[in-house]
Amino acid sequence: MKLDVEQMEDNQNRNNKNQPRHSKDVEQTELLGSFLITLSDKALEMEMQRGNGLERLAAHLLTCITILSAVYLTPASSLFEYSYKSQSIPSLSPTPLAWLYFLSLAPLLIALLITLSSLYKRKVLVFSSPRMQQDYVSEIKQRLESGFTGDTFNRFSMACAYSSALEDHYCGVHAKNDKMWSRLKIAMFLIMTSYLMQASDGRLHLAFAY
Repeated sequence: MKLDVEQMEDNQNRNNKNQPRHSKDVEQTELLGSFLITLSDKALEMEMQRGNGLERLAAHLLTCITILSAVYLTPASSLFEYSYKSQSIPSLSPTPLAWLYFLSLAPLLIALLITLSSLYKRKVLVFSSPRMQQDYVSEIKQRLESGFTGDTFNRFSMACAYSSALEDHYCGVHAKNDKMWSRLKIAMFLIMTSYLMQASDGRLHLAFAY
């Protein structure tokens, strides 16, 4: 009888030693689950903010294209009129001036089309409908109530499922933003090329003096 009591005390002491370890494991699992959810949300949030920034950049480029087009075209009639009056001067003849305008406006037109195409809303995978989400959670609840123990359901496993659900949407937004940035870089290069074409020729400044 004395041995049984001592054995019971040993088992109780062993259980008391294992209980803090189990509690610590549960706490760490909960912490990792919260951390994973935070990282997943932050990654998607930053990518969405990146997309918003690119859309603002596209709007600024469209404004820049509009302003440059107005600056180029406003003195056009005066420039061509002056060129026809000065046909005796080869450098002021209408043909070189027409080529200058073509080489200046063509990049702007291409930049306009590229910038507008970058704003095209491509298809992006999103979450399933609320009804499908309800069915998914209800299925998990039924598995738990039926005593199914094949899977472990805790905050970390739920966080992994949540992160996996965000993956397709994140990849779609990331790919869309990469394509948008590539096109906007081309548009910026074309705008700069157009500006340099006009800045390299003195006829535009001559128009304001005229």
